[in-house]
Amino acid sequence: MPTHTPEAVISELATIKKTIKHEGVGNNCLPADFAKIHYVAKLASDNKVVADTNQMITNGHSTPKLMVIGNFDQIKCFDLILP
Repeated sequence: MPTHTPEAVISELATIKKTIKHEGVGNNCLPADFAKIHYVAKLASDNKVVADTNQMITNGHSTPKLMVIGNFDQIKCFDLILP
C-alpha cells in the first residue's frame, strides 16, 4: 500500500476539483474502511464525462462504486478526498 507524506497529500488535494452534491451519511471514512459512492468523472480540458456510476445499471438500479479507502486501487483522488 503506498504511503504519502502529509505534504504530498496536501499538494495533490490542491489540484483536485470536487463538487459535493449530496452529503453522505454515517461516520467519516478512514483508511481501510469500505465506502460506497456515486460519482461523475469529467475531463478538465473539455468537461467530457468519462465515468458516471449513475449510468451503471444493475437489476434496474444505479450501482455505486465500492472501494476500500486508502488502498489506492480505484481512482486515486477518492483515497485523498473521502477521509
